[in-house]
Parts: sequence; C-alpha cells; structure tokens
Amino acid sequence: MTTLSQFKKGDLLLRQGDASDRVLRVRSGEIEVLREVGATSVLLGHVRDGEWLGEMGVIEGRSRSATARAVTDGEAEVLTARQFLERVSSDPALARDLILRLSMRLRRIEDKITGTCCSSRMTVLRTGRVKRRRMRSSPTMHDLAHRSERCVARADRRGAYSCRQIAIPGWPGSGRG
Repeated sequence: MTTLSQFKKGDLLLRQGDASDRVLRVRSGEIEVLREVGATSVLLGHVRDGEWLGEMGVIEGRSRSATARAVTDGEAEVLTARQFLERVSSDPALARDLILRLSMRLRRIEDKITGTCCSSRMTVLRTGRVKRRRMRSSPTMHDLAHRSERCVARADRRGAYSCRQIAIPGWPGSGRG
C-alpha cells in the first residue's frame, strides 16, 4: 500500500548519501534535484507532476546520488523500494514509461555535455597544457576534472556544464604518453 505525502517549498525530500529505501511519484508541485560537490550544489534538473524521484538508487541498489528539495508546495505518492520494484515488474506499460524517462534524462545530459563542448572555457594548447581563460562569473564556479574520460567539465551556478575532450600526456586513458 502506498501513502501520500504533502511537502512544502524548501522541504528536503531526499538527501544525497542516504539509503535508497523509497521512491516518490510526484502528483503535484515541483522538486529540484541537486548534486553536492564539495561546498557547491550543482542543479541536475527538476521533477514535476507524474515523474518519479529516487528511482535510480532503488534500481541500482545504491545510496542516493543527489538531494531533492521542493521548489513549490506539492504532494507525492511514496512507495517503498520493494513496492516500486514489484509495481514496475508487474506493469509492462509502467516499465516502458520508466525506461523512456530514464533514456530521455540520459539524452538530455549527453546533449548538455556535447552541446556546450564548443563553448568550453577550457582550451588545450599544442603542448598538451590546459590554459584557463578568465571567468566573468562569480568565484563560486567549480571545476570537475574527469581525467579517466579525458574530459574537463565546468559547472556554473545554474548547473550548466561545459566540457571539452582533451588528450594530455601522462593522463590515464588519454592515448598519449
């Protein structure tokens, strides 16, 4: 049996690092999903009416990968991890809908990374050194270096990413030196 839960603007519904013991299906309202990176919060996206929240951790059997905070007042259906998995397993239409939503989320992230690649604030010199251009925005910008993927990503205050594939001698997986 599922339960309904009311939430108010500013309420934390899920916290990064906590156990993935439940899933929410938003019935009304809007929730922002944030990844905590050090002292910085990176906005990953928003969840609205009819969408699932917390399903990734339950599906993967891992702890929460992000924090969810209510942007507006609203209501959500709360399912235990077991209830959620049983419902998805017994309802092919729901399973297809969930797969479609996860696929769309992945595609948005891929588009965000590749679409902003050309506007990256990082440049690679012929010598393989990285040269950083001066940033106009506040010093709250946070660099994320994914060396094994040869990608230098930058997240700004709104959570927008820019990324440029680079090959630097000595970096693992760079294909050089």
